[in-house]
Amino acid sequence: MRRSHSDIQPIDIGDLKMFQHYYTELYEELMYFLSSYIEDAALREDLIQDVWMKLWENQTRFQGELALKTYVYHAVRNAAISHLRKNTPTLTTPESDAQAYNIASEEHDMLAQMIKSEVYSLLNDTFNQLPPSCKNTYIERLQGKSLKEIAETMGITTNTVKKHINNANHFLREKLSKGIFFLFSITPITIFLVFI
Repeated sequence: MRRSHSDIQPIDIGDLKMFQHYYTELYEELMYFLSSYIEDAALREDLIQDVWMKLWENQTRFQGELALKTYVYHAVRNAAISHLRKNTPTLTTPESDAQAYNIASEEHDMLAQMIKSEVYSLLNDTFNQLPPSCKNTYIERLQGKSLKEIAETMGITTNTVKKHINNANHFLREKLSKGIFFLFSITPITIFLVFI
């Protein structure tokens, strides 16, 4: 179903509640997205905060969530690249040439990185919705522990461990199939907007 321009709700970052909502919603995605450029988590956080502060100071308005996300992803990526350029030695070495090449090639992969970040955020949010017993059991299993080891550690039977894992799988499959479908249903629109 196509949306008309009148269906897209404007987003006013000058509104404190809207600002807080989108800052919180996109924070984890942006941290993950920037991790492909910058390893230091504190620096990534500073770059993200700088971008959001500029948006707040300029009382920026966007024509819909997609426009906001596209702008913010571009802005944090550009902030990371600017930081790397300022802090990279001017002598050219094979490592700096490789880094410059990586930055240039990653510009083409920005959409893929955005999607990866959104999928990561969706996975993380969905996993955190699991009931604590299922979540803890699943974490133990992901760490490679056997059903028997998990049962002993948690003081439950192996059948209960199996039930928790089965319930977690069912919950994740159900929630993620809806979220992934929605995410990929908007991808053609995102591709169109990014390359215009």
